[in-house]
Amino acid sequence: MPKTGIVVADSARARLFTLQPADELTPERSPGLIEHLDLTNPEGELPERELFSDRGGRKHGARSSHGADDHRAEHRAEYDRRFVRRLLEEAQRFAREQTLNQLVLVAEPSLLGLLRPEIERQPLPGVSVLEVPENLVRHSLADMIDLLTRHGIMPKSRAPAGGLYRPRGQPPAMR
Repeated sequence: MPKTGIVVADSARARLFTLQPADELTPERSPGLIEHLDLTNPEGELPERELFSDRGGRKHGARSSHGADDHRAEHRAEYDRRFVRRLLEEAQRFAREQTLNQLVLVAEPSLLGLLRPEIERQPLPGVSVLEVPENLVRHSLADMIDLLTRHGIMPKSRAPAGGLYRPRGQPPAMR
């Protein structure tokens, strides 16, 4: 099984995981995710009223009847591009340190659109990249595991092979 890294991201936060396969000695243990890094983008979490001023400038004062284009969308896009570059730098370092063969990007579709050209410009050598267009940053690990299992990235958990363990003196479980 290839060593797999998983990046779960949106425009405000990114979490980097490795896939921990089930141990052969304890087959009842299901595969899991181990979190290694949590990146934040402060500008991605702030509402526009916190990032930009609503006060008019000198040219467009209170008497102006036309709205001025203050390029807020361009500024917001630049904040996202900066975060994407930082995220890819960390993902490259993460892939080298963990010796990954596969990297799964789980991100909202708009962020995947920003990530694709950057990955093509700076490919990860020896690492295949898969994309999953979902926003799971604020979800639990169980939700992430469920989605990754449905997409075939994580194997399904196996039930224990033997019977149920019951300590001596404990009555059988009622079903």
